[in-house]
Order: sequence, then C-alpha cells, then structure tokens
Amino acid sequence: MKDNEAENAKQNDYIFDKNTITLTKSDFERLNKEEGSDKKDGEKSKEGGESKQGSESKQGSESKQGDEGGLKKSLTLMDLILFGLGNVTGAGIFVILTKTMLYGGKFTLPIFVVVTLISIIMGLCYLEIYIRYKSPITEYFAIKDTFGDLYAQILVYVIYLFTNFSCITILISLSKYIGTLSYFSFLNNYFCQVGLSISVILLMSYINYSGIEASKMVGNTISIALLIFLSGIILSSLRFFDLKKITAGTNVKWDSIVLSTIIAFFLFNGYDSIVKVSGEVIDESNTSTGLYATLGLTSILYILIIISSLCVLGFNKSVYTFSPLTKIYEILYGPTVGFMAFIFGFINMFNTGFLSSLTATRFIYGCGKEKTISFPDFWSKLNENKAPINAIIVSLIISVIFALFNNEVVLSVFANFSLFIILISICLCVISIRWKERNDIEKQKSNNYIMGNINNIPIIIIIEIIVLLYLFYNVLKNRFYLNK
Repeated sequence: MKDNEAENAKQNDYIFDKNTITLTKSDFERLNKEEGSDKKDGEKSKEGGESKQGSESKQGSESKQGDEGGLKKSLTLMDLILFGLGNVTGAGIFVILTKTMLYGGKFTLPIFVVVTLISIIMGLCYLEIYIRYKSPITEYFAIKDTFGDLYAQILVYVIYLFTNFSCITILISLSKYIGTLSYFSFLNNYFCQVGLSISVILLMSYINYSGIEASKMVGNTISIALLIFLSGIILSSLRFFDLKKITAGTNVKWDSIVLSTIIAFFLFNGYDSIVKVSGEVIDESNTSTGLYATLGLTSILYILIIISSLCVLGFNKSVYTFSPLTKIYEILYGPTVGFMAFIFGFINMFNTGFLSSLTATRFIYGCGKEKTISFPDFWSKLNENKAPINAIIVSLIISVIFALFNNEVVLSVFANFSLFIILISICLCVISIRWKERNDIEKQKSNNYIMGNINNIPIIIIIEIIVLLYLFYNVLKNRFYLNK
C-alpha cells in the first residue's frame, strides 16, 4: 500500500514538474515572441501586410487608420472645418446659387431655411452611424447590417463614382466658367476646355499624390481665402441692407419652388466628406464637432450671401448674372477687384473639385483597408507620402475619360440620382439601427444624437425620408436637372 502511495506521489511530482517545465517554457516562448514582435511587425509592414485589428475591427466597430503603414493622422479640428467649408460652399456659391434664387423667387430665403434643416438632419444621421462604427467607410457597414452585403457592395461603388463625378462636373463647369470672361473668350472651344480640364485633373492628382500635408496646405489656404472673400461681401453689403429688397422677387409656382429646393439641396453636398477623411484625423472626437461646425457655418454663410446679393444687386441682377459674387465686388470696388474676384472663383472651384477627388480616394482606400471590396490590397496600397496611390491613379483615369466628353449633363444626372439613393439608404439604416436598440437604454444614451423618438424611432427622420422621396419623385417626373 505504501509502495503504491509512493509511486503515485512520484507520478504526481513528475506531472507537477512536467507542467511546471511546460509553463516555464511557454512563458519563455511568449517573452521571446513579445521581444520579437516589433521585428515581425516591421517585416509584415515591408511585405505590405496590415496590423491585426481583431474581429470587431473587421466589422467596422474600431477602424484604426493611423497604424504604421496606414494613412498619416494629421488633420486637426480646424483642418476639418476648413475642409468642409471648401467642399460644401466652393463651386456652388459661385455658379449654382443663382439658379436657386431664380426658381425660388421671393421664397428663396424660406427655401434655404428648409434645406438647411434637411441638411442638418442628414448630418445627424451620419453622426449616428459614425458614432456606432467609427470608420471612414461607415456608410458601408451601416448599409451592410441593414440591407446585406450585396447592396452595400453596390453602394460602395455608387458612392465612389458619385464623388468622382461630382469632381468632374465641377471641373468641366470650371473650364467653361473661365471662358465667360471676355479676356479668356478664346477658351470657348472643345479642345481648350478639355485641355484645361485635364490639366487641372493632373494638378489635383499630383497634390493628392504628395500626401495629406500638401493637400492640407492647399485646401486650407484656399478655404481661408474663401472665408475672407465671403466675409468681405457680407460686411461690405451691410450699408445696402433693405428688407424690401430681401422679400422682393417673382411669384413662382409650386413646381418651381420644388426645383429651387432640389438645387439648394445640392449646394450642401459634401459635408459627409468629413467622415470619409476621419482616418487622417488626430482626435476622432473632432469628426463629430467638425461636421456640426461645417453645417452651421455653411448654412449661415449661404443665407447671408443671398441677403447680400439681393440688397446690393437686386433680384433681377442676382439671378441673371453668371457670377453675382464677382459682380458685387465689381460694383463696390471697381472692375479690377471684380476681375480678381472672378479669378478667385476659378481657384475656389478648383479647390472644391480637388477636395471631392481627395474624398473619393480616401473612401475607396478605406474600403480596401477594411477588405470590404474586391482587390483590397490594390486599393489599400500607399506611396512613400502615405497617399493611396492606386486609388489616385484610378480616379485620375476616370476623370480624364469623362472630361473628354466635355459634357457635365450626364454626370450631373448620375449625381442627382445617386445622391438621393445614398441619403435615403442612410436614413433607413438609422431607423433600422434604432429599432434594434429600442430595448438597450445604454446604447441609446451613448449613441443617439436625434431626439423626439417614439419607441426609439426618430420622427424627424421619418419626415426626412418622406421629403427626400418626394423630391426624388419630382426629379424623375419633371426631369429636373441642374442644367435646366
């Protein structure tokens, strides 16, 4: 009996010693792995591999774009605000604004107030999905969870093409804008316009290729100049303020009011770009603040510029002048300043096109990095400046091809249709997410930006969807396009 106990004790000691040895060896191997992790990470980086982000990151809940080998985190809150300002108010305020006033008549200001509210609600929708997925491609993850992967895949390319086509539309308009001045009337032919468009596309691509620091410097400089330019108009027109001029205008029919609303709606296009460049933001919390600030600042500027134009030029001159902002400077300070304002309009339109192109490349890069689309390694490749080189090249090729047609009509039609589809899809995603979280109070407290809910469903988003569907229906029924 004692012999058996002794034998068992020996076996137990052996097992204990064996386990101890095994644990010690495991610990030793683990320590070696930890010491060599940096080296292995470096080797993986050289081979083009991405750092492991975990299963939640693969689902988009934690998109970390600032890791080694990823995009450079360089954007501050001020950069985001200037980025949004240049993207939203850029080309539209020089060209499209007059059409909004023309079709809006004396209802122009009320229309802008309504459109501002619509845009703010859409901005809140973007915030609601961004705060849940924390990704530059937050639209993809929200749409995938709501409609499935196939529809999300389709929407990825729709969003990418929409952003590129918005850029090309601006550039084609830019090439024709410059020819409206008598000094540059010799440019009013196909070859000069296409040549100018392609030259601008190449310049934009080069700046984008140079990395976020170069892009930030160009974008911020022009956006600051735009803010000074618009502030100058607003302050200079104070002495012309006349309530009668503001309310003056033609009586227009309901269809005309709807058309004016649709055009004004496109003036606010671009605020979502702040989410798409969030992978290069130093502090992620600034993304939400930047989106708020962009919507607020651009709304105020648009309304004040409309008031300034009506007070200085009057309704008829405002709506029948190709560039009323340039005309205001010409009236107030003479033809030389007016000419300089015209040239600045060209530069600012370039900036809007450039920022749209940059947004497109960052979005498709993010899809590649998250491996949500075909050929992810191709789309997520970066150059030595940490810029998405392949995305830039593909966007350049697309832009050049469509610039050869020198016709912004087809592009604007696609942009019109796709924008409504994207925004309606986003609204439906928010409703779906809210419904899933209707019994989760903690998620509601941390993620809900929109108040006024019934069973956690925001009433204003239901109204937003109805308004968007109505506007989209009128686009289809009446063939409302921006070139009408």
